[in-house]
Amino acid sequence: MFNFLPSKTREELRKEYKRRRWSVFFIFTFFLGTISVVFFVPTCLTVYLEKQHLSEELDTLKKESNNLTNLELSEKLKNISKITSTLKPYIKEVPVTEILDSILERKSEDIILFSFAIKNEKNQGKLQISLSGIARDRDVLLQFSESLKEEEFISEVDIPLSSFTKEENLDFSMQIKGEI
Repeated sequence: MFNFLPSKTREELRKEYKRRRWSVFFIFTFFLGTISVVFFVPTCLTVYLEKQHLSEELDTLKKESNNLTNLELSEKLKNISKITSTLKPYIKEVPVTEILDSILERKSEDIILFSFAIKNEKNQGKLQISLSGIARDRDVLLQFSESLKEEEFISEVDIPLSSFTKEENLDFSMQIKGEI
């Protein structure tokens, strides 16, 4: 492509294009800045007013708390604790870990447990535990069930007759019922 313009005119045109580009850039930057200020000012004003409101409320709370003496506060706290303790029903709860620990302590080396399931009905205070495993012989299984009955939260231990069919290596399941 041929350029028939003299070099001086070409330079002037390039300078004019550069000025136009810079002027468009500055106008765009100005409008962008103006728009951001328009959106930013209400947010800053809202934050400032909220801060003022919260500081005033904090000052009033400090003044109110200074009016109360420590004796009045401790007396109010004692009254509140008495009220909450009378409203709370008395329920003796046994943690699941404590139940599991007590069963494992009573288990001898001749018994292997495979599964352990607890059903706890807190509203009624009833507890049902299902155990299954293998016992070396019948005597070991009976001793284990008798030792479980000695626990204070266990009221009944049921072993199905089918668990006693073999002489040795008995596959057993037992249902333990109790109250917590």
